[in-house]
Amino acid sequence: MNDWPADPELDSRLRRLVDAELAAAQSDGAVPVRGAPRRVGRTRLLSGLGSAGAGAILLVIVAALVLRGTITGPATGPGASDSPAAGSSASPSTESASPPATGQATSHPVEPVSPSPSLALPAGAGRFVPAGSPIGNVGPEVRLADGRVLFIDNPGAEIYDPATGRFTQTGDPAAVHTVGTLTLLADGRVLLAGGYEATTPDVSTESKKAELYDPSTGKFTSTGSMTTGRSGHTATLLADGRVLIAGGGVQHMGVEGDIRRGPIDPRFAGPTATLSMLPTAELYDPKTGTFHATGSMTMGRDGATATRLKDGRVLIAGAGDEGNAANASADLYNPATGTFSATGSMITARYAHNATLLPDGRVLVSAGNDGTGPVTTLEAFDPATGRFADAGTSGGRQFYSVAPLKDGRVLFLGGYTAPLEKTSLDDAACAIYDPATHKLSPAASLGATGNFYVGAVVPLLDGRVLVLETTRTDTTQTTTAELYEP
Repeated sequence: MNDWPADPELDSRLRRLVDAELAAAQSDGAVPVRGAPRRVGRTRLLSGLGSAGAGAILLVIVAALVLRGTITGPATGPGASDSPAAGSSASPSTESASPPATGQATSHPVEPVSPSPSLALPAGAGRFVPAGSPIGNVGPEVRLADGRVLFIDNPGAEIYDPATGRFTQTGDPAAVHTVGTLTLLADGRVLLAGGYEATTPDVSTESKKAELYDPSTGKFTSTGSMTTGRSGHTATLLADGRVLIAGGGVQHMGVEGDIRRGPIDPRFAGPTATLSMLPTAELYDPKTGTFHATGSMTMGRDGATATRLKDGRVLIAGAGDEGNAANASADLYNPATGTFSATGSMITARYAHNATLLPDGRVLVSAGNDGTGPVTTLEAFDPATGRFADAGTSGGRQFYSVAPLKDGRVLFLGGYTAPLEKTSLDDAACAIYDPATHKLSPAASLGATGNFYVGAVVPLLDGRVLVLETTRTDTTQTTTAELYEP
């Protein structure tokens, strides 16, 4: 088995056969490997090889089948049992989801792609499988109560259904809400609020407009307007069903109408636009369909994060402006009093970061920019003490996305591993952070290649994570979807 036949054609086909069988073995849970070559049909490979390599073929197939477990040998070594191999994928989702209210399916479920035997991964690394393609260039997103996911395309909207693996069109919002927010309400409807929209071909302004999406009808309807036009704000569902809208900014356009897109990502900051960061906040009451002012934060915040704590308060942390100045301060909002108060500051000033509520009630703060460059340190806010503490490092990963997993770990997706430049795009490597140990371990890699960046990341009800990636060339932009299976 160490010498391949001399016939070059036979040599090539046998190698492909072995690769196919090894990939098949891995997908059955026998060999934890990564990468993504396509599965190859054994019948098609065997046809046309002739009798010259029949003996070698038989040995290859037998060896591969033993590896897969199709032919079972005696159990040897510690831990041998009839239980499934470690790393085997979870059973398919059994969640039920109602069909999209309107629209036609434009994409179909994609068969999983087996990883390549290039590098072994530890148990629990999971895997990514293709999940079709969105219809448009998706913007904000939110998981609905029935498990489906609503995306705003600006100006359209679409639904992803995990039960069918398809993206379908749904009703369109009445207005554009670029850098607006989506919030799932307690009654299952979704609040779409604020953002900016074009007032002339070259100038955009913040909007006060708000709309409600009803999943049962697949339609948007207008609701009351915000007290202040804002974009880049936070929106948090409170325990009593109201929604806290806080901060954001108001753009002041340059003479050429340059649209400012920072500080969410400094690669896209406009050269002449400036920004006023808002300290104000307001509450939306779904019972009356109206907004009204509430207390103001201790400072204006754009590019901040908002996290509802287990006791009902809301932590709002960080801030940044168009000059890339970052702030480490944080505020706590108390719904009972309608007021904000300062709490302990972050160890590192940052904006455009991530905030993840951990099972023990702490908040993991990660990534972001400190005003001079990307931040790789992690920290955790403890509501019991009102302080932030060191929580490890992201291992050099910059501007990555995160997704909480059902077992309490946190998935780090994409991000840059090279110095940040305007041309920087995401890396396919992923990692899993364990808050109990503050350690990172390798995870399966994204299937995307070329110049791409991670857009939406949505944890699903069944524990999988929906990830959307946009790949760019000089002339095209394509968005595709993957599912992470822990």
